[in-house]
Amino acid sequence: ADLDFGSVTNVATADSDETDPVTDTETVTADQNAMLTIVKSADPTLYEVAGDVITYTFLVENTGNVTLTGVVVTDPMFPTLVCGPVTLAPGATTSCTATYAITQDDVDAGKVDNTATATGYFGDDPYTDTDDETVTLKNLPPTIVCPEPVVQVCDPYVSELEAMISDPNNNIASLTWTMIGATIDASPTTGINHLFDYQFNVGVTTITYTVTDKFGLFDQCSFTVEILPCEGGNYCTYTQGFYGNMGGLTCEGMTALDLMTIAFWDGSGYIESVSFGEGDKIFELFYADITNGSIFNMLPGGGRSTALGGYATYSDPGTWKYVPLSTKKKSLGTIENNLLAQTITLWFNLRNDYALGSLSIDDRYIITADGEACGSDIPVPDTKQYFKVPQSILDYFGGSFTVNQLFELANEVLGGTNKAVPAGDVTEAISTINEAFDECRVLIGFTDVIPFDEVTTSLTLKSASIELKIYPNPFTVYSTFEMKAVKDTRVRLDIFNNAGSLINVLCDEQMYEGDIKTVIVDGSGYMSGEYIYRVSTDDGALSGKIVKSR
Repeated sequence: ADLDFGSVTNVATADSDETDPVTDTETVTADQNAMLTIVKSADPTLYEVAGDVITYTFLVENTGNVTLTGVVVTDPMFPTLVCGPVTLAPGATTSCTATYAITQDDVDAGKVDNTATATGYFGDDPYTDTDDETVTLKNLPPTIVCPEPVVQVCDPYVSELEAMISDPNNNIASLTWTMIGATIDASPTTGINHLFDYQFNVGVTTITYTVTDKFGLFDQCSFTVEILPCEGGNYCTYTQGFYGNMGGLTCEGMTALDLMTIAFWDGSGYIESVSFGEGDKIFELFYADITNGSIFNMLPGGGRSTALGGYATYSDPGTWKYVPLSTKKKSLGTIENNLLAQTITLWFNLRNDYALGSLSIDDRYIITADGEACGSDIPVPDTKQYFKVPQSILDYFGGSFTVNQLFELANEVLGGTNKAVPAGDVTEAISTINEAFDECRVLIGFTDVIPFDEVTTSLTLKSASIELKIYPNPFTVYSTFEMKAVKDTRVRLDIFNNAGSLINVLCDEQMYEGDIKTVIVDGSGYMSGEYIYRVSTDDGALSGKIVKSR
């Protein structure tokens, strides 16, 4: 009480029988020291997930030498905290508790840090102390479990590729994947989130998932997808003449429209469009172009093989000049860029024969033969034909390449990003693939030398020439006419019977320098014997005989 009062006054009196009383007063002033401390503690000091409960204890002690009144504790984390007011004598303590539920924001932040304040009064003067307490996240790494390895025969579409991920702290920051192997020939490709479905190439592809939380902890898993070649090992292609013919039928009775529709199916629905070219030089072919029949105006195409001039679609005639597409009434909408026409044709073939893309072309000549039956891999004797790949293509790829690589090269050339190989040579190589396995012809093998006789005739008039190759001749069912323009010219190919009557006009179009036009003569309806061909150009005509054997 004396300390609280601040001083002690004492009066002493001296008295005797001989004198009057004498008094003296002495006052002692107190050394008053008002002080308090607060200690804030937490239990537990680590948390893991949203919803964890932290109990905070606030211990306040009067560490001065005077009595404090109105002692309270405040904490911004607990705006409704009731802790006081109380009176504390020197050395006395008071305590209170409060609980806090961890939020997801706290998990994301990784810690909870705040400060409590104790306030007491001595007289009218306030005295305060503060203490902070930090509780931290007990961060546990996320986990990920990959799907089981996948093995499928022929069908490249694989679904249910999602991984199973979990994180006790619920603070996943990213989920990514990388892919390398048969589907990705060079450096890995990457993506974010799950792979739900994907189209793979024949062979083994490895997929690696990585899940990472906000504090850098991560987990990985890998699995493989193996696509086995279609049974029998044979390949099926069709020419742009087939795809441009509404009435054409495969040996299985499917129409060109059927095959082109299938090409747009991705396993779960029809894709809206596919782009040919690169960058801003693109021709976008829409699924609607198939269903509304516009594709039959586009194919078969021809003309000079060259890079596209910009973005073009069939539905916007204002962009046709970038392909170009014909604006003539007789051939309205026809593709006048043979590289694009052949590349579109190859895309249809790749989408209908999943194994074709992984076929490795190992030499300059591809030898194929008719199959014994529809889809058979047994060749029919005396039906072998060979198809030539330009040496420049083999050199570019270092001696061999896959059909998928050739398709990628074609798009680079169409986009103008690759000028290392002449566009005409790329067109010739794609035409070779489209024709070598036409109607499921059986692969016999590859060779770097001419495997059997061919007929090659050159026509040179003034400064112009059309190089003509016919093979095989004699033929049993099919004979191939390959024409290469050395200058711009109109070309027409007529077939006459031995009496000179016109049987068929197989080609009548403009060709440009470097263009290669391949025409297949279907002799299935011809009687055995001799037939006359005539190739007419702006500068003259070349004629000769082809022979259909029994």
